[in-house]
Order: sequence, then structure tokens, then C-alpha cells
Amino acid sequence: MFKRSVDLFFKKYFDFKSETTFDEFYPAAIILILINFVGEFFTKGTERLAIFPNDNIFGVAFGLISLLLLIPTLALLVRRFSNVGFSWRLFVVLLVLSAIPFIGWFARVIIILIVIQQAGFARNIHLNIGNTTWYKK
Repeated sequence: MFKRSVDLFFKKYFDFKSETTFDEFYPAAIILILINFVGEFFTKGTERLAIFPNDNIFGVAFGLISLLLLIPTLALLVRRFSNVGFSWRLFVVLLVLSAIPFIGWFARVIIILIVIQQAGFARNIHLNIGNTTWYKK
């Protein structure tokens, strides 16, 4: 299951239009969380312990890996939003809001709650704000 999910993760590198089921999403999400945890430990955790100097190779490697995984991670989340029934516009708004202090925590929680929903969740929710439709018709 993990191998299939990772294969689809890299196969759909630039695919922002199709859908991702929860079974395809969560193994890739778990692997991304583990990569982030290990990267944070070796970059920030080691600086606190002063085992490695500040300009260590782990920080450079983690930065390159993060850049390599940025686009497929965004594509995976946009596809998951689409599968649940929300528009990519809502994802972009929540992503921008997640960078704002104090508000960002709530935006991240909303993103997590949306991606763990079952498919078709937004069909019963109508979020019309101005001329923008926040759910997929």
C-alpha cells in the first residue's frame, strides 16, 4: 500500500486536476511527516545539542529534499481537496493564512480537517462568498 501510494505521489508530480482518495493520500502523508520529523531533528535538533556546526550538511540536504517534494505535496493536497469537494481556491487561501501568526494555526487545523474528510463532504456545504465558489460543483 505504501509503495503504491509513493509511486502515485511521484507519478502525479504536476497533476493538480485529478482526485486522490484517502487510501492514496494517507500513506504518502505519513511518509512526508516522517521525512519532516527526521529533517527537523537533524537540522534544528542538532544545533541545540551543538553536535554539528550551524552550517551542517544535513540542513542543506533537508532543504534540497524539501524543495524536491514541495510541488508534489501541493499537488497531493489540491487533489485531496478536489476529492473531498472543495475548490483549489480555498486551499490557496488557507495556505496563505497559515503563514500569518495566530491565524495560521487555525488555518492549518482546517486544512487537516478537510483532507481527512470523506469524498463528497462539501456537496452539503455551500460557501458562496462574492463571486467565488469554494466548493466543487
